[in-house]
Amino acid sequence: AMRGSARGYVALSGNLEQHPFVDPSMRRRSMSLRAGLRTSHSWHEAIATAMDAPDYIHYSEPFGRGVRADQRALLAGVSGGLQLNGAWRTRYRVAGSENRLSQSADDPVFADTWTTRRGRGGIDVERRVSRSRVGAFAALEHREVNTAGALTRNDDTFARTGAYWERRAGGAWILSADAAGTFAQGDGAATIGAGADWVVRTADTLRTRVRVSQRLFAEDDNLWLWSARGADLLANGGVAFSIDAPVTRTTVSSVDVGWTSTGVMGGLDVDLGLRRFDDAYVDQHTFALNPVACVFESPVNVVTGQTGHVAVVRTRLWHTLGNHSWGDFSWVYHESFNGDPALGTRWQTIPRNRLTYTIYARPSPAWGFHLRLAHISSTLWTDYAGVDGTVCDAGEGPFTVHSQLRGATTLDAGVQVTGFRHATLDVGARNLFNTPVRYHPAGALQALTVYAQFVLNWETL
Repeated sequence: AMRGSARGYVALSGNLEQHPFVDPSMRRRSMSLRAGLRTSHSWHEAIATAMDAPDYIHYSEPFGRGVRADQRALLAGVSGGLQLNGAWRTRYRVAGSENRLSQSADDPVFADTWTTRRGRGGIDVERRVSRSRVGAFAALEHREVNTAGALTRNDDTFARTGAYWERRAGGAWILSADAAGTFAQGDGAATIGAGADWVVRTADTLRTRVRVSQRLFAEDDNLWLWSARGADLLANGGVAFSIDAPVTRTTVSSVDVGWTSTGVMGGLDVDLGLRRFDDAYVDQHTFALNPVACVFESPVNVVTGQTGHVAVVRTRLWHTLGNHSWGDFSWVYHESFNGDPALGTRWQTIPRNRLTYTIYARPSPAWGFHLRLAHISSTLWTDYAGVDGTVCDAGEGPFTVHSQLRGATTLDAGVQVTGFRHATLDVGARNLFNTPVRYHPAGALQALTVYAQFVLNWETL
């Protein structure tokens, strides 16, 4: 129902995922509640989410395998926006979260519960006049880790601020620039970028972007950071490690050129990009395997100061198939070159090619469905060369470790039913034909996964 220009809404959703062909006991359950209010000049929304995944796989690169852990997460926050007048608008956001990893019955790594709490808040202000748009933002984040082991430092506070500018120059050009900074405990990282769009005609646009972006080591929030601060998770898991030099920040410089063309029947996006990495860090292993326990053992050396280049191609094609159906194709390709060996080796573990084609259809207002065909190319994991061909007797049954993983093609399907007054039901399956897929030599088998989501919506006011 509507009253004036205000509209309130409440949405309750639940989600369940299960892996019947890997381990039926592995389940991920979540529940989310959203409530909001929209008027002609503002919007405001509150959200609360809870997730529970007992005895689920938490993949951790330092261990070289998936670690079983009980995983729980809570999130609550509010966000909104306000049109102050014809030219000024502002947006705000405040959120808090807690993520907990604790010991499962099958794996002792998280014998000491690992809890991460975060609080975030920020505000954006924007002014639009004539052909220009300018804005600024400021945000604050506090992160705290609690565990039984002693840490030299267990919390960080990040202050982030920045500004952006955009202007239409004539009828064919759109120019933009932005700059931002992150500051934490005396360290800082900066980002600066610029872009230009040339509207060749209404249906065709050429665009260019250049950017230099830095990221603080403390922002990565990974086991290397916490181990350097005294966390004993790696020691509890029998992993000896070393970091060859202190890490402060990593820099990524990028240049991108793109073209978009749209028409009545669909459109095409093509993007070509070049990335340069400076002061990156990579972990190196030489694994041995305990085949009975399926535990990979290796000292780990974190190599810092790595430099490398990556070329990226991204293509997307979307088109109509009928009055109530359409297709969406995407292809992502990358190629690393002219870099330090450790960083180049890491890029070999990421599929060079990712192709996806999705068909969406809605035969009636009450229901719709999608089919998604996806392919990833093969990957090479040189850290596992020493255990290539070894048989591991894991809980899911014996499997052979391969340092080179074959490419895989999978099919997903889902149905959405919206014929209820206030409810929507989504059911589906990923990897519908149960194709055996591994994304990591020591990772879990990614077989058929089924899911169901139920959403209740109410509108008030």
